[in-house]
Amino acid sequence: MKRRLYTITVAGAPSSVNRGGGGVRAAHWGTAHREKQRWQKVFMDELMVRSVPRKMHACTVDVKLRFKGRYHRDLENYRHPITKPLADALVTGGWLEDDTDDYFKVATFEMEEGAAINSPGVNAEIVIQFDALYAQGRIT
Repeated sequence: MKRRLYTITVAGAPSSVNRGGGGVRAAHWGTAHREKQRWQKVFMDELMVRSVPRKMHACTVDVKLRFKGRYHRDLENYRHPITKPLADALVTGGWLEDDTDDYFKVATFEMEEGAAINSPGVNAEIVIQFDALYAQGRIT
């Protein structure tokens, strides 16, 4: 097995579960589905742009949610709206066989407030580091 590290950074952040993110408390199931699909596509696009090889045997991710502003936010309200579309993007895009615990694990999930984000008009970003495990000869 070979280990590889990859990092992607995504501008923005999904709504917290208090505001309907991740399909929780959404006014209609279709709204929740569209929000989840939108973030899944965002993650897939960034994985492709960064040329992360497909067919991982397994991966462990570290997620850091960064906000410019210093507001009182509950980190757990962002976990599902980020990790569910991320896991589904990895499976749908062919990076992972499945998103069960045997293949996909979130090692750390943390937040930074008052972050120096250097992109104009961007108030939040998600930085995801992948510790990817590949079988010999399967990195594509």
